[in-house]
Amino acid sequence: MKNLEELTQLNKRLTKLLEDPQLGLFTWHEALSEVLIKIAEFSPVSLMKTDEIKAECHTDDHVVSANFNACPWFERATDKDIVDLIDCGFRYDYPADAVAMGMAPFDNNVKEMFNYLEKVGCGFECSVDADQAIKWIMQNRPQLTSIAYY
Repeated sequence: MKNLEELTQLNKRLTKLLEDPQLGLFTWHEALSEVLIKIAEFSPVSLMKTDEIKAECHTDDHVVSANFNACPWFERATDKDIVDLIDCGFRYDYPADAVAMGMAPFDNNVKEMFNYLEKVGCGFECSVDADQAIKWIMQNRPQLTSIAYY
């Protein structure tokens, strides 16, 4: 019941802040973060532990592709790495490519893709399942939750 009282108080605080015309964006963002963290604690999604974040990478010529679990990358990633991944929409940009590069030493299929790239010399793309990634972020890096929903 204490958590419900905390959530109610945070909701009141957020409502009051939203009515304040002098409100700075940082203050609003901070309050919203607190509310989202509390909501995540009550969410049925947060009760189920995430042990898989599906990801896919493929060569630009689509000859080699790999499906892999990106959880180990997320566990080792810095908050900045994750924020950069969020900012690119979890796909097809350098932060997403970094996920595949970080997983190559741990996943043979990803390693095979990079071996092919060395021989052929083309590029590659990577995408991470955004829903599963956000669920993992809610459970393991709740301070980034508001950024993931921003």
